[in-house]
Amino acid sequence: MTRPGYVRVANDLGASEQAVELAEDHYLAALGLFVLCLGYCDRQLTDGHITTRAMSRAVAHGAHCADAIAELERVGFLEVDADGWRIAHYLDWQRSRAEIEAASESARNAAHTRWSNAKGNAGRNAGRNAKEIEEIDRKTLAACAPDLPASGSDGTPGPAKPKCPACFGTGICDDGDGIGPYACSCTIQKPVSAR
Repeated sequence: MTRPGYVRVANDLGASEQAVELAEDHYLAALGLFVLCLGYCDRQLTDGHITTRAMSRAVAHGAHCADAIAELERVGFLEVDADGWRIAHYLDWQRSRAEIEAASESARNAAHTRWSNAKGNAGRNAGRNAKEIEEIDRKTLAACAPDLPASGSDGTPGPAKPKCPACFGTGICDDGDGIGPYACSCTIQKPVSAR
């Protein structure tokens, strides 16, 4: 099982009692391998156990890491296990498989509760939102183009002409003929045939 996530790494890992005991020529390789081991155990929910096969294929794929593993064993970051290694004190810092699965189940239940009534909410919200948008459009159009004729029996303005990009529909550049393609009848923006 692979899942995205994060592991906890102490911000003083490199200065920890165990890390300072690492051989200088294997220091970075060993600490890097240790962090990769933490990530593997969290992704695969192994509670800190790493098999020999996993170490060679998943954790340090293609890398020669025998010296780094030996250093991690020597200082106590890794403990030899029957079929691989166990990260010492893994569950003191990382979440266990049971904790992760419980959190996932809880999140699934919360999402189900939140979205189980989404269809009913969508229908109610859509109608209300459409009315609000229509009202906003009507008020905006009336404010920007008061000279447009009303199209409805209730006095609502008809479809809006596009706004002039030069004066943004303020009408300041209006030449007064009222036949331009823009609500402000801007002569600058009229097509050549309309001028």
